[in-house]
Amino acid sequence: MKIQKLIDQIAEELQSTEHAWWLLEVITNKTKFQLLFESSELTDQQLTKLNYWVYKITQEHYPIQYLIASVPFLDCEILVEPPILIPRPETEEWCADLIEQLKTLENKNITILDMCTGSGCIAISVAASLPQAQVFAVDISDKAIALTKKNIELNKVSNVIFVKSDLYKELGNNKFDLIVTNPPYIDEALFETLDLSVKNWEDPNALISKDGGLFLIKQIIKKAPKYLKNNLEFQKNNIPNLVIEIDETQGEKVAKLMQETEFINVQIKKDLYGKNRVVCGNLSVI
Repeated sequence: MKIQKLIDQIAEELQSTEHAWWLLEVITNKTKFQLLFESSELTDQQLTKLNYWVYKITQEHYPIQYLIASVPFLDCEILVEPPILIPRPETEEWCADLIEQLKTLENKNITILDMCTGSGCIAISVAASLPQAQVFAVDISDKAIALTKKNIELNKVSNVIFVKSDLYKELGNNKFDLIVTNPPYIDEALFETLDLSVKNWEDPNALISKDGGLFLIKQIIKKAPKYLKNNLEFQKNNIPNLVIEIDETQGEKVAKLMQETEFINVQIKKDLYGKNRVVCGNLSVI
């Protein structure tokens, strides 16, 4: 079968031309250009694998990212394994924006805490972009820590320390210039409404939080001042000391929590879809 005809067929089944090309490029280890212009044909083994992957996606709702086993995240390649949370474009977007802000610092010898690190995508991309920084990647899950370790090795970053901890419990007296987090924030009541590819395969503990999705966010905010340094350059340059990814419905509530907990310059930022996605602010420096 000609490549374009095959792509059209797969795209119809997957309802995504982008995913169709993604599968074909991975299975053949060829670029889209090579597949189109080098008279490529799939072997019987490759076709069998392709059909199996399409079945997994369409019938079992298995995430394509788990099949491919990695996703690009900024300038890094991040391995993904079930059931660890798959990095999202919305997270990648705010992370890229934050990195550009951090690059404007005169003193880049900073310490950063990535709470609920999951695959380590945030910690590793920040560390790769800011080699003078020291990044702590924290998670309570053994599987998440193991995957973070693999991603640290894959991306050859030497300035990430991974720590197994229930939020701040194992961090001792360490203080940080910046805390970033993509914590579980989905309301328990909304879990059943999630897409089957999420609900059936990704770790519920990385998605769901009690108290309308705010239980962990509240703990992170409440204790954050104890673990943050008084970095005047951050406030001077309007660079946040705390960045929290949220559900689109939580912006005002999380902003209020931060304002009530020693944070100023609190902002709600939207993602590429125009939805509230991040709340950030500066620690009040007296």
